[in-house]
Amino acid sequence: MRYFPIMFCLLVTTACGEAPTPTATPTPDSSTDSTGELQGTWRSLDDDRATLRFEGNLMISSYSGEEDEGEHFVIARSCADAPEDAPTEQGKYLIVPDAARCYYILRLTENELDMSYVGRGNTLRYVRVEDSF
Repeated sequence: MRYFPIMFCLLVTTACGEAPTPTATPTPDSSTDSTGELQGTWRSLDDDRATLRFEGNLMISSYSGEEDEGEHFVIARSCADAPEDAPTEQGKYLIVPDAARCYYILRLTENELDMSYVGRGNTLRYVRVEDSF
């Protein structure tokens, strides 16, 4: 109990200090934030009946016009299934957390999307569907 006055003074001194200045939320750099660049519909180059559609952070798969309910995805620097020596570039991994799937984005241009399914190694190649963005 004899330390109570000291602790109280220390607490009051700390609490009455200058309020911290709020920091600005960093704005994603367009060269590293792939979420916006993914938006729209993409058709598979290997099977033209397969498409992917990105709406916000929702990835919706479709086959022969039958859509699934969609899965939430995030863009990250790495994923759990990536090997230790895998690259850790900002915005290069597309992760579907609920399904424990991870893709490495090999190429993303205005009209092309190539992803490698991490852990399996197969490459999924897509082209943007016209007027989808």
